[in-house]
Amino acid sequence: MTRLSTNSFWLLPLAACVFAGCGGSGGGDATQPGATGAVAPKQYARADLPPLEDHLPPQDDMRVEVAAPQGWNVMGRKTEYVARFAEKTGASPPRILIQADVAPAGGPNNVTQDNVAEFQAYIKPIVQKGLLEGETLREPVRILILGDKPWARYIRGGKFKGMAVDRQILKTVAGGRMYTLELQVFRGNLMDHRDSAYAVAAGMNFLKADATGGDGQGSLDDLLGGEEEGGGEDGDADGTDGTDDPPEDEGDGGEAGE
Repeated sequence: MTRLSTNSFWLLPLAACVFAGCGGSGGGDATQPGATGAVAPKQYARADLPPLEDHLPPQDDMRVEVAAPQGWNVMGRKTEYVARFAEKTGASPPRILIQADVAPAGGPNNVTQDNVAEFQAYIKPIVQKGLLEGETLREPVRILILGDKPWARYIRGGKFKGMAVDRQILKTVAGGRMYTLELQVFRGNLMDHRDSAYAVAAGMNFLKADATGGDGQGSLDDLLGGEEEGGGEDGDADGTDGTDDPPEDEGDGGEAGE
């Protein structure tokens, strides 16, 4: 009988890795292959996410109900936002900003788990259009199921009063409206607050999911950029006391460090 050398025992598991695919470390929201080989979005049940406060009265012309993370403050209303939440008094990060507008044409009127593939193909060029020249995402677009609703998730960089921030952005469509939920945190603190933003998204009640888009609540540029009133892509807001400045967009990419 032919005797295998010691080196052969090292080669066998290596070959198995090559053909079967050995997994490596990745972000917490990496998708997993389904039974058919298709990539299945990672799911987060509402019950497994942090608690929320009571829902605010319906917003966006009675289309949606939203609730703040438990213990967070509801910031003052601005017409271009559905709602704004901050963990602390004032407007500095961490904070969550929610916008709504008529969804750009070409995608599903209401995103469900049955049209995830269509939504993914639709949302990626929209995200790309919102980037600055030379900007790359800190984390690419991935689809998550938050509660029972699919959302696109990606991360952009930025600065707040000269300090680096991460901007976790979630997007979905309901009733012909595109909803954008942006979590802003100082760099390195994303994982401390990521699930609070997931909870807000999972807890949103879409009251007219099968309706058409209706009137806008801000320009498409506002929707894509997620910027505060008075600010631009390249600087802080002018004429304010600095308590409600938007983050500056960041032109470079890199890993967000999840």
